[in-house]
Amino acid sequence: MKKQTDGSNDAAKASLIDRRAALTRAGMGLLVAGTGVVLATRAARAAEPTDSVALGRRWIESLNRRDEADLHAILSDNFLYSAMVRNPPEMAMRWDRQKFLGTVKSTAGAPWKKPVIMTIKSEFGAGDRAVIETEGYSELDDGYVYANVYCFNFWTEGGKIKAIHDYCCTHTAVLLGQHMREAAKPKAP
Repeated sequence: MKKQTDGSNDAAKASLIDRRAALTRAGMGLLVAGTGVVLATRAARAAEPTDSVALGRRWIESLNRRDEADLHAILSDNFLYSAMVRNPPEMAMRWDRQKFLGTVKSTAGAPWKKPVIMTIKSEFGAGDRAVIETEGYSELDDGYVYANVYCFNFWTEGGKIKAIHDYCCTHTAVLLGQHMREAAKPKAP
């Protein structure tokens, strides 16, 4: 015997599917209230970036250009850069503003045929926080390609970046380090 419905069950299922679809599309780029109402979409937020997202973008653009003067201008006096690495532990770095800027300066030139250039893939900002995901690509003079992915968390205050947490694929970074050490070894005659 076939069960008859008045359509209300079908409407409830459709509504649930619509909410699930909205939440699935939401990812990190949507803010969802407890009622399930979408407050801001990724597209709307991208059209009107928060100051923290704009600062994060500027940091990436300046880093891509190795523009020390611009980086100096947007980093707070108490800036702290943290590579959020667990393994290998020696890659877990904590650099103040001076150390970070010195590291940027040292990455220009040899052994880099093409220093790391990052392309922004996604971004999200709220208040004094921003999260920007990038893909990086570079080449060493010997042709070795270093391509990695990054997720940067930014904390901003007073129009400056006060902290960055950097997450990346450490395996890829370790392989680069191994290659560089091997390439630096003297060649046997």
